Amino acid sequence: GKKGGVGENVKIWFEDKVAFRAMILVAGCAEDDDAWEANHRIKAFTLEFSSGETVKVDRTKPLEVEPPVMGIKEIPLGQTKGAVQTIILFEEGFSSRNVQITINDLDKAKKGQKVCLSEVMVF
Repeated sequence: GKKGGVGENVKIWFEDKVAFRAMILVAGCAEDDDAWEANHRIKAFTLEFSSGETVKVDRTKPLEVEPPVMGIKEIPLGQTKGAVQTIILFEEGFSSRNVQITINDLDKAKKGQKVCLSEVMVF
């Protein structure tokens, strides 16, 4: 991949325009306790929407958000030690036909080489 994962992206298309109230991402390898710590975690990423909005998200700076994002919060992912879910809240009425997630920065692991985006949910 590009620079060990930086610059890689995934694009999710929806059949119709979808209202985005929240998005939950698990920005690392969450299959088990060892995988989360052993492999790279996604620290910062860009969200690009069909409506033209582009938002940079840095998981280490949850208070630095820009519209249409209203806030970011991380909560523990119960089944995997150390893993977290990143919850992104959007302004009311925001919608899009797709979202592209591009990796900007990684929290580098000491030994593993994998970069995982284990889960993406849109509500």
